[in-house]
Amino acid sequence: MPTRLVDGDALWRSEKLKSVPEDIRAEYANLIPLAEANGSFECTPDRVWVEVYAFNRTDVTVNDVTRILDEFERVGMLKRWNAGGKTYGFFNGIENRLPPKSAVKRGDYRISAPKPPKWVTTEPHVEPMNGGEGLGFGLGLGKEEVRATVKPKNLLKWMPLECRLVLGLKPEPVEWRKAEIQELSEVYGSERVAEIFTQWLESQKGKEIQKPLLEFLKVADALLRGILTTNNPGLDELNAKLHEIGGNPFSGKYRTDLSQMRKIYSDLEIEYAYRELINNRDEFQMKFAVRDFCEGGGVAIILARRKELEESEKSRIESAAARIRATEQVERELAEMESKTEPEDEFFKIGV
Repeated sequence: MPTRLVDGDALWRSEKLKSVPEDIRAEYANLIPLAEANGSFECTPDRVWVEVYAFNRTDVTVNDVTRILDEFERVGMLKRWNAGGKTYGFFNGIENRLPPKSAVKRGDYRISAPKPPKWVTTEPHVEPMNGGEGLGFGLGLGKEEVRATVKPKNLLKWMPLECRLVLGLKPEPVEWRKAEIQELSEVYGSERVAEIFTQWLESQKGKEIQKPLLEFLKVADALLRGILTTNNPGLDELNAKLHEIGGNPFSGKYRTDLSQMRKIYSDLEIEYAYRELINNRDEFQMKFAVRDFCEGGGVAIILARRKELEESEKSRIESAAARIRATEQVERELAEMESKTEPEDEFFKIGV
Protein backbone atom coordinates (compact mmCIF):
# COMPACT_ATOMS: atom_id res chain seq x y z
CA MET A 1 0.00 0.00 0.00
CA PRO A 2 1.29 3.51 -0.78
CA THR A 3 2.86 5.50 2.03
CA ARG A 4 0.49 8.15 3.33
CA LEU A 5 1.32 11.45 5.09
CA VAL A 6 -1.38 12.60 7.50
CA ASP A 7 -2.25 16.31 7.48
CA GLY A 8 -2.01 17.21 11.15
CA ASP A 9 -3.92 20.51 10.97
CA ALA A 10 -6.86 18.84 9.25
CA LEU A 11 -6.82 15.90 11.63
CA TRP A 12 -6.51 17.95 14.83
CA ARG A 13 -9.19 20.51 13.97
CA SER A 14 -11.73 18.39 12.15
CA GLU A 15 -15.34 19.00 13.15
CA LYS A 16 -16.35 15.77 11.42
CA LEU A 17 -13.84 13.76 13.42
CA LYS A 18 -15.05 15.50 16.56
CA SER A 19 -18.56 14.23 15.87
CA VAL A 20 -17.57 10.55 16.14
CA PRO A 21 -17.16 8.90 19.56
CA GLU A 22 -13.95 9.92 21.26
CA ASP A 23 -12.65 6.38 21.71
CA ILE A 24 -12.38 5.79 17.95
CA ARG A 25 -11.14 9.17 16.65
CA ALA A 26 -7.49 8.10 16.51
CA GLU A 27 -8.44 5.12 14.34
CA TYR A 28 -8.96 7.40 11.34
CA ALA A 29 -5.22 8.05 10.99
CA ASN A 30 -4.63 4.35 11.56
CA LEU A 31 -6.88 3.39 8.63
CA ILE A 32 -5.66 5.90 6.03
CA PRO A 33 -2.78 3.67 4.80
CA LEU A 34 -5.37 1.14 3.61
CA ALA A 35 -6.05 3.31 0.57
CA GLU A 36 -4.33 2.02 -2.55
CA ALA A 37 -2.94 4.20 -5.31
CA ASN A 38 -6.42 4.75 -6.79
CA GLY A 39 -7.86 5.62 -3.37
CA SER A 40 -9.91 2.42 -3.06
CA PHE A 41 -9.46 -0.44 -0.62
CA GLU A 42 -11.35 -3.55 0.42
CA CYS A 43 -13.56 -2.42 3.27
CA THR A 44 -15.20 -5.44 4.86
CA PRO A 45 -14.71 -5.43 8.65
CA ASP A 46 -12.97 -8.83 8.57
CA ARG A 47 -10.48 -7.67 5.94
CA VAL A 48 -9.74 -4.38 7.70
CA TRP A 49 -9.24 -6.20 11.00
CA VAL A 50 -6.73 -8.60 9.42
CA GLU A 51 -4.76 -5.81 7.73
CA VAL A 52 -4.72 -3.23 10.53
CA TYR A 53 -5.37 -4.84 13.90
CA ALA A 54 -4.63 -8.58 13.86
CA PHE A 55 -0.87 -8.25 14.45
CA ASN A 56 -0.50 -5.74 17.29
CA ARG A 57 -4.01 -4.63 18.26
CA THR A 58 -5.61 -7.89 19.34
CA ASP A 59 -7.76 -5.99 21.85
CA VAL A 60 -9.76 -4.68 18.86
CA THR A 61 -12.43 -7.09 17.60
CA VAL A 62 -14.17 -7.39 14.24
CA ASN A 63 -17.29 -5.93 15.86
CA ASP A 64 -15.22 -2.93 16.95
CA VAL A 65 -14.04 -2.47 13.35
CA THR A 66 -17.63 -2.62 12.12
CA ARG A 67 -18.54 0.19 14.51
CA ILE A 68 -15.51 2.26 13.49
CA LEU A 69 -16.30 2.03 9.78
CA ASP A 70 -19.98 2.77 10.34
CA GLU A 71 -19.16 5.91 12.33
CA PHE A 72 -16.72 7.27 9.76
CA GLU A 73 -19.24 6.64 7.01
CA ARG A 74 -22.01 8.28 9.04
CA VAL A 75 -20.15 11.59 9.29
CA GLY A 76 -19.09 11.59 5.63
CA MET A 77 -15.40 10.74 6.03
CA LEU A 78 -15.76 7.35 4.34
CA LYS A 79 -17.81 6.11 1.40
CA ARG A 80 -18.51 2.44 0.71
CA TRP A 81 -19.94 0.54 -2.24
CA ASN A 82 -20.35 -3.07 -3.39
CA ALA A 83 -18.71 -4.56 -6.48
CA GLY A 84 -18.16 -8.17 -7.48
CA GLY A 85 -19.55 -9.46 -4.21
CA LYS A 86 -17.13 -7.39 -2.10
CA THR A 87 -17.34 -4.10 -0.21
CA TYR A 88 -14.87 -1.34 -1.01
CA GLY A 89 -14.15 1.98 0.68
CA PHE A 90 -12.85 5.43 -0.22
CA PHE A 91 -11.78 8.18 2.18
CA ASN A 92 -13.53 11.41 1.25
CA GLY A 93 -11.00 13.93 -0.07
CA ILE A 94 -8.05 11.54 -0.33
CA GLU A 95 -7.59 12.45 -3.99
CA ASN A 96 -5.05 15.10 -2.94
CA ARG A 97 -2.90 12.43 -1.27
CA LEU A 98 -2.80 9.90 -4.10
CA PRO A 99 0.40 9.22 -6.09
CA PRO A 100 0.84 10.93 -9.47
CA LYS A 101 -1.16 9.31 -12.25
CA SER A 102 2.03 8.89 -14.26
CA ALA A 103 3.51 6.71 -11.50
CA VAL A 104 0.36 4.62 -11.39
CA LYS A 105 0.43 4.13 -15.17
CA ARG A 106 4.06 3.01 -14.98
CA GLY A 107 3.00 0.27 -12.60
CA ASP A 108 4.90 1.62 -9.62
CA TYR A 109 2.01 0.66 -7.37
CA ARG A 110 0.12 -2.58 -7.06
CA ILE A 111 -3.62 -2.00 -7.23
CA SER A 112 -6.06 -4.76 -6.31
CA ALA A 113 -9.16 -2.69 -5.54
CA PRO A 114 -11.33 -1.39 -8.40
CA LYS A 115 -11.50 2.24 -9.35
CA PRO A 116 -14.17 3.99 -7.27
CA PRO A 117 -17.51 4.68 -9.01
CA LYS A 118 -18.05 8.15 -10.33
CA TRP A 119 -20.57 9.03 -7.63
CA VAL A 120 -17.96 8.35 -4.94
CA THR A 121 -15.47 10.90 -6.25
CA THR A 122 -17.89 13.47 -7.65
CA GLU A 123 -20.51 13.76 -4.94
CA PRO A 124 -20.06 17.07 -3.12
CA HIS A 125 -17.78 17.04 -0.10
CA VAL A 126 -16.79 19.75 2.35
CA GLU A 127 -13.87 22.00 1.43
CA PRO A 128 -12.51 25.19 3.04
CA MET A 129 -14.08 28.50 2.08
CA ASN A 130 -10.75 30.01 1.02
CA GLY A 131 -10.95 28.04 -2.23
CA GLY A 132 -7.74 26.10 -1.63
CA GLU A 133 -7.36 22.40 -2.11
CA GLY A 134 -8.16 21.71 1.53
CA LEU A 135 -6.25 19.99 4.27
CA GLY A 136 -6.93 16.50 3.05
CA PHE A 137 -9.34 13.65 3.53
CA GLY A 138 -12.51 15.79 3.60
CA LEU A 139 -12.19 16.43 7.34
CA GLY A 140 -13.59 19.96 7.12
CA LEU A 141 -12.94 23.02 9.30
CA GLY A 142 -16.25 23.50 11.10
CA LYS A 143 -18.35 26.63 10.53
CA GLU A 144 -16.10 28.08 7.84
CA GLU A 145 -16.87 25.40 5.28
CA VAL A 146 -19.02 25.28 2.16
CA ARG A 147 -20.11 22.57 -0.23
CA ALA A 148 -17.98 22.06 -3.33
CA THR A 149 -19.86 23.14 -6.43
CA VAL A 150 -20.51 19.93 -8.33
CA LYS A 151 -23.36 20.36 -10.78
CA PRO A 152 -25.85 17.54 -10.17
CA LYS A 153 -27.33 15.57 -13.03
CA ASN A 154 -30.84 16.81 -13.83
CA LEU A 155 -32.60 13.50 -13.34
CA LEU A 156 -35.99 14.77 -14.46
CA LYS A 157 -34.58 15.53 -17.92
CA TRP A 158 -32.01 12.75 -18.05
CA MET A 159 -34.02 9.68 -16.98
CA PRO A 160 -36.54 9.74 -19.87
CA LEU A 161 -33.67 10.09 -22.35
CA GLU A 162 -31.84 7.18 -20.74
CA CYS A 163 -34.97 5.05 -21.08
CA ARG A 164 -35.01 5.71 -24.82
CA LEU A 165 -31.28 5.12 -25.15
CA VAL A 166 -31.11 1.81 -23.26
CA LEU A 167 -34.56 0.29 -23.82
CA GLY A 168 -35.72 2.17 -26.90
CA LEU A 169 -38.83 2.99 -24.89
CA LYS A 170 -40.65 6.21 -24.19
CA PRO A 171 -41.49 6.22 -20.48
CA GLU A 172 -44.57 7.64 -18.80
CA PRO A 173 -44.49 11.43 -18.16
CA VAL A 174 -41.70 12.15 -15.70
CA GLU A 175 -43.93 14.72 -13.94
CA TRP A 176 -45.91 11.81 -12.52
CA ARG A 177 -42.82 10.68 -10.60
CA LYS A 178 -41.24 14.08 -9.96
CA ALA A 179 -41.55 14.14 -6.16
CA GLU A 180 -40.19 10.60 -5.71
CA ILE A 181 -37.25 11.18 -8.06
CA GLN A 182 -36.32 14.42 -6.32
CA GLU A 183 -36.50 12.68 -2.95
CA LEU A 184 -34.16 9.92 -4.15
CA SER A 185 -31.74 12.55 -5.42
CA GLU A 186 -31.72 14.34 -2.06
CA VAL A 187 -31.15 11.14 -0.08
CA TYR A 188 -28.62 9.29 -2.26
CA GLY A 189 -27.23 11.96 -4.61
CA SER A 190 -28.22 12.39 -8.24
CA GLU A 191 -25.07 10.75 -9.63
CA ARG A 192 -25.64 7.63 -7.55
CA VAL A 193 -29.31 7.41 -8.59
CA ALA A 194 -28.30 7.85 -12.23
CA GLU A 195 -25.71 5.07 -12.00
CA ILE A 196 -28.16 2.60 -10.44
CA PHE A 197 -30.94 3.59 -12.85
CA THR A 198 -28.73 2.78 -15.83
CA GLN A 199 -27.78 -0.59 -14.31
CA TRP A 200 -31.45 -1.33 -13.70
CA LEU A 201 -32.40 -0.41 -17.27
CA GLU A 202 -29.71 -2.74 -18.62
CA SER A 203 -31.15 -5.58 -16.53
CA GLN A 204 -34.62 -4.97 -17.99
CA LYS A 205 -33.66 -5.46 -21.64
CA GLY A 206 -35.95 -7.93 -23.35
CA LYS A 207 -38.69 -7.54 -20.73
CA GLU A 208 -42.08 -6.01 -21.36
CA ILE A 209 -42.33 -2.80 -19.32
CA GLN A 210 -45.06 -0.22 -19.67
CA LYS A 211 -44.02 2.27 -16.98
CA PRO A 212 -40.25 1.99 -16.45
CA LEU A 213 -39.97 4.96 -14.09
CA LEU A 214 -42.62 3.53 -11.80
CA GLU A 215 -41.06 0.04 -11.88
CA PHE A 216 -37.64 1.48 -11.01
CA LEU A 217 -39.00 3.56 -8.14
CA LYS A 218 -40.57 0.46 -6.61
CA VAL A 219 -37.12 -1.08 -6.09
CA ALA A 220 -34.91 2.02 -6.08
CA ASP A 221 -34.29 2.19 -2.32
CA ALA A 222 -33.44 -1.51 -2.15
CA LEU A 223 -31.02 -1.17 -5.09
CA LEU A 224 -29.39 1.97 -3.74
CA ARG A 225 -28.92 0.43 -0.29
CA GLY A 226 -27.49 -2.79 -1.73
CA ILE A 227 -30.37 -4.98 -0.46
CA LEU A 228 -31.22 -5.92 -4.05
CA THR A 229 -28.92 -6.21 -7.05
CA THR A 230 -29.65 -5.99 -10.75
CA ASN A 231 -27.52 -9.08 -11.37
CA ASN A 232 -29.05 -11.94 -9.38
CA PRO A 233 -29.32 -15.12 -11.49
CA GLY A 234 -30.78 -17.17 -8.63
CA LEU A 235 -33.54 -14.66 -8.03
CA ASP A 236 -34.24 -14.35 -11.75
CA GLU A 237 -34.47 -18.13 -12.09
CA LEU A 238 -36.92 -18.44 -9.21
CA ASN A 239 -38.95 -15.49 -10.48
CA ALA A 240 -39.19 -17.09 -13.92
CA LYS A 241 -40.36 -20.37 -12.39
CA LEU A 242 -43.02 -18.65 -10.29
CA HIS A 243 -44.09 -16.64 -13.33
CA GLU A 244 -44.52 -19.87 -15.25
CA ILE A 245 -46.55 -21.40 -12.40
CA GLY A 246 -48.84 -18.45 -11.75
CA GLY A 247 -48.74 -16.36 -14.89
CA ASN A 248 -47.56 -13.19 -13.13
CA PRO A 249 -43.98 -12.06 -12.41
CA PHE A 250 -42.71 -10.74 -9.08
CA SER A 251 -41.81 -7.21 -10.14
CA GLY A 252 -41.23 -3.90 -8.41
CA LYS A 253 -41.36 -4.07 -4.63
CA TYR A 254 -42.59 -7.66 -4.82
CA ARG A 255 -39.28 -8.65 -6.41
CA THR A 256 -37.58 -7.07 -3.40
CA ASP A 257 -39.88 -9.03 -1.09
CA LEU A 258 -39.03 -12.23 -2.96
CA SER A 259 -35.32 -11.47 -2.63
CA GLN A 260 -35.70 -10.99 1.13
CA MET A 261 -37.65 -14.27 1.45
CA ARG A 262 -34.80 -16.15 -0.25
CA LYS A 263 -32.49 -15.08 2.59
CA ILE A 264 -34.65 -17.02 5.06
CA TYR A 265 -36.37 -19.78 3.10
CA SER A 266 -35.18 -22.13 0.37
CA ASP A 267 -36.33 -21.79 -3.24
CA LEU A 268 -38.10 -25.14 -2.95
CA GLU A 269 -40.07 -23.93 0.08
CA ILE A 270 -41.03 -20.72 -1.74
CA GLU A 271 -42.10 -22.62 -4.85
CA TYR A 272 -44.15 -25.08 -2.79
CA ALA A 273 -45.84 -22.24 -0.89
CA TYR A 274 -46.71 -20.38 -4.09
CA ARG A 275 -48.25 -23.50 -5.63
CA GLU A 276 -50.31 -24.00 -2.48
CA LEU A 277 -51.44 -20.38 -2.41
CA ILE A 278 -52.69 -20.31 -6.00
CA ASN A 279 -54.26 -23.76 -5.83
CA ASN A 280 -57.98 -23.56 -6.69
CA ARG A 281 -57.87 -19.78 -7.29
CA ASP A 282 -60.07 -18.45 -10.08
CA GLU A 283 -58.89 -16.01 -12.74
CA PHE A 284 -59.91 -12.95 -10.77
CA GLN A 285 -58.21 -14.12 -7.57
CA MET A 286 -55.02 -14.85 -9.51
CA LYS A 287 -54.62 -11.12 -10.14
CA PHE A 288 -53.77 -10.71 -6.46
CA ALA A 289 -51.70 -13.87 -6.00
CA VAL A 290 -48.29 -12.15 -6.02
CA ARG A 291 -49.48 -9.45 -3.62
CA ASP A 292 -51.09 -11.94 -1.24
CA PHE A 293 -48.02 -14.17 -1.34
CA CYS A 294 -45.61 -11.35 -0.47
CA GLU A 295 -47.83 -9.78 2.16
CA GLY A 296 -47.77 -12.79 4.45
CA GLY A 297 -49.52 -15.58 2.62
CA GLY A 298 -46.33 -17.25 1.43
CA VAL A 299 -44.60 -17.14 4.80
CA ALA A 300 -47.69 -18.51 6.56
CA ILE A 301 -47.77 -21.50 4.21
CA ILE A 302 -44.03 -22.15 4.60
CA LEU A 303 -44.23 -22.03 8.40
CA ALA A 304 -47.30 -24.27 8.40
CA ARG A 305 -45.50 -26.73 6.13
CA ARG A 306 -42.41 -26.70 8.35
CA LYS A 307 -44.57 -27.40 11.40
CA GLU A 308 -46.33 -30.20 9.54
CA LEU A 309 -43.01 -31.74 8.54
CA GLU A 310 -41.66 -31.40 12.08
CA GLU A 311 -44.73 -33.12 13.51
CA SER A 312 -44.53 -35.81 10.84
CA GLU A 313 -40.85 -36.39 11.63
CA LYS A 314 -41.61 -36.44 15.35
CA SER A 315 -44.39 -38.96 14.78
CA ARG A 316 -42.10 -41.09 12.61
CA ILE A 317 -39.40 -41.09 15.28
CA GLU A 318 -41.92 -41.97 17.99
CA SER A 319 -43.34 -44.80 15.86
CA ALA A 320 -39.86 -46.16 15.22
CA ALA A 321 -39.05 -45.97 18.92
CA ALA A 322 -42.31 -47.77 19.78
CA ARG A 323 -41.48 -50.53 17.31
CA ILE A 324 -38.03 -50.93 18.83
CA ARG A 325 -39.50 -51.10 22.34
CA ALA A 326 -42.09 -53.66 21.20
CA THR A 327 -39.39 -55.78 19.55
CA GLU A 328 -37.25 -55.66 22.69
CA GLN A 329 -40.25 -56.69 24.80
CA VAL A 330 -41.01 -59.67 22.54
CA GLU A 331 -37.37 -60.72 22.68
CA ARG A 332 -37.39 -60.56 26.48
CA GLU A 333 -40.57 -62.63 26.69
CA LEU A 334 -39.16 -65.27 24.33
CA ALA A 335 -35.99 -65.44 26.36
CA GLU A 336 -38.00 -65.99 29.54
CA MET A 337 -40.10 -68.71 27.91
CA GLU A 338 -37.02 -70.50 26.66
CA SER A 339 -35.44 -70.42 30.11
CA LYS A 340 -38.55 -72.04 31.67
CA THR A 341 -38.86 -74.89 29.13
CA GLU A 342 -35.23 -76.01 29.22
CA PRO A 343 -34.88 -79.77 30.29
CA GLU A 344 -33.74 -80.47 33.83
CA ASP A 345 -30.14 -81.40 34.34
CA GLU A 346 -29.56 -85.21 34.37
CA PHE A 347 -27.79 -84.83 37.67
CA PHE A 348 -30.98 -83.81 39.40
CA LYS A 349 -33.05 -86.54 37.66
CA ILE A 350 -31.12 -89.47 39.13
CA GLY A 351 -31.09 -87.93 42.57
CA VAL A 352 -27.38 -88.00 43.03
